[in-house]
Amino acid sequence: MKKAVISPKNLKTLRERKGWSQEELAKISKVTSRTILAIEKSDKEQVAAQHKTFAGLAKALGERPGVLSGEEPLPEEGKPYDLHVQLSPQVRLNFDLIKKKYGVDILDIINVAPLLFVSAAEESLQRQQEQVDKEEEEFAKLAKLWYQISNLGETLSYPNLLWIPDDYTPEHYFAERRHAVKIKDLFESNIYDDYAPPAEHSNPFADYLYDVSQKAILRGTVQVEIEDNPYHRYGYSFSACVPDHSVCLDILKQITLGSVDAERALNQGVVSISEIPQDLWEPRKAGERVAWLEDKYLQAPGPENDEFTMSEEELSQSLEI
Repeated sequence: MKKAVISPKNLKTLRERKGWSQEELAKISKVTSRTILAIEKSDKEQVAAQHKTFAGLAKALGERPGVLSGEEPLPEEGKPYDLHVQLSPQVRLNFDLIKKKYGVDILDIINVAPLLFVSAAEESLQRQQEQVDKEEEEFAKLAKLWYQISNLGETLSYPNLLWIPDDYTPEHYFAERRHAVKIKDLFESNIYDDYAPPAEHSNPFADYLYDVSQKAILRGTVQVEIEDNPYHRYGYSFSACVPDHSVCLDILKQITLGSVDAERALNQGVVSISEIPQDLWEPRKAGERVAWLEDKYLQAPGPENDEFTMSEEELSQSLEI
């Protein structure tokens, strides 16, 4: 699991903007004032912290994880909703494709995001509760079977759930998961600290989003793609709790005509959809549009496109067996 880090400077600034003392922040975040003091006194740019500490402080301060960690700049004071966000090329492309397909721009999506998020979050929490009930019931059945077989003198290892941290009992584990639902912890981040669950055990909200996307694909209503590797798809780092994804792949295919290099130009942010010359959107110029995108990709600087040279001596050495 990626270790959580906190910027002492940003933590102190965010706390002071709230007008809170270290003791007040400790009470709200459930993090000891001693821990807060130790972090703020550090002269390092980033300090390693337990995930529970990071989550508690981020939630109490109401700030994006990247700001607390120091990976993103502090927002201007007094303007909390003036967003200055550095989007990844893939996320920017997602916004552009949505605009192309549905005719809504980034501001429209941002305005409707709270409504859509709350709906998804509550459905996810409901499913989270149902999964805890089901897993606890199944575990109880296994435990009962173990007692029955043990009474017959047979040797059988006590049933356990492989992803339970070593210092947890099953009862403690299920109690923590129920508590996560109660406090609306969508990612169950309160359960895992220095312990990393196995790759196939996803965080509940990312798991919910993945299943919803798959149902949409089966209905043929939307074309999306989510990272197949469960560990990358559901990573527990607090800045990446939502799975990496691509949307509106049908529109992307229409724009690039399936050209790999043209798609790479857009996926890697070499060029954006808005930068494609207007005249190249005409149906009869689709081929020229693709050629323009391919040319942009091939000319872009980067390790994959850098010219590689090797001296004769280096070449001969590389061929020696």
